[in-house]
Amino acid sequence: MRPFLRSAGREYFLVRQQLSSAILLPGSKPFSCLIWDLGGERPLDDYRKVASAVVDAGCFYLVCGGAECSKWEDVADDVIVERSLGSGVLPEVVTTSHVGESEEDVGFFFVACASSALAFSTRVVLVVGDGDVSTEAKLCAAIVDAERDRLHEASET
Repeated sequence: MRPFLRSAGREYFLVRQQLSSAILLPGSKPFSCLIWDLGGERPLDDYRKVASAVVDAGCFYLVCGGAECSKWEDVADDVIVERSLGSGVLPEVVTTSHVGESEEDVGFFFVACASSALAFSTRVVLVVGDGDVSTEAKLCAAIVDAERDRLHEASET
């Protein structure tokens, strides 16, 4: 898997996830993840499959955007609690959802705010469902722009 952006020690990966196939995530832990839902309402098992894979792979900060983003966050929170019941240890995963926000706004948040104080080198954009590929392009462009702005601001301080 190749990143779509490498910037100042960070790598950003774009994963297009069909719910009928295995979930492939980069192997670096911990990582932050942006789930963008193209399709909306689906069976609960589909949400659980993806949320479980992301949490179990070592996601530390999960940002949810697009259709049904609140449901993605709720299901991820449920998975986190379920993991703690068996082990007695609550996985350290921060979740947010961004209802009604554009690809540009969520992409900016993912770069500038989500885990900004933490040194996650791996960041995954996980696009779920069938839909217009222009959404992927908007997300990637927003992330590239926000990363450029982040580096520019850092160089001025």
